[in-house]
Amino acid sequence: ADYWKENYGEDTDMYNGIINAHKQISHRAQTIGLEVHKWIELYIKGKIIGVDTAVDYPEEVKVPMQNFHKWADAHDIEWESCEEKVYSRNWQYAGTVDAVAKINGKRCVIDFKTSAKIYKEYYLQVAAYVSAIGEMRGELPELGVIVRLDKEEDKVQEVAFDPWQHTDVFIDALNIKRFQSDRIKKVKL
Repeated sequence: ADYWKENYGEDTDMYNGIINAHKQISHRAQTIGLEVHKWIELYIKGKIIGVDTAVDYPEEVKVPMQNFHKWADAHDIEWESCEEKVYSRNWQYAGTVDAVAKINGKRCVIDFKTSAKIYKEYYLQVAAYVSAIGEMRGELPELGVIVRLDKEEDKVQEVAFDPWQHTDVFIDALNIKRFQSDRIKKVKL
């Protein structure tokens, strides 16, 4: 923005547009991600209750939903739940799991992403969900699964992993966050 101002003049609309462009792109990406999650939720709930889920998707979610169906069709999936609220009494955290399903006979906690890539933080998120589900249900899911649905290209990324490798890191991160948030009690010498 400063380069534009120095080299092309005082066009404040252009200057402000350049400064705020990342916010507009980020908001659009978030909106598409939310819409994709809503359509996936409708699909999974339809499958769970045995309703035909064929639909013509809106243009903005067409590509990621085609990628979702491509992924789902490539696996033997028995959907158990979607958008399930989970809570850990032991560690005092909560979240919403995108889906739980048996995939090829293994119970999995699945998180769908429409981001540019699969970030390491996603492993911690899924590990936290697995731990909470295990605590709530008394049975532990076997795998965590992250599925990245590209928003623009015919591209799906899938990562299946042992969530217990990441649970301790999640708990450590949770404790650090709490430490940063909590007020330290001072005492007199």
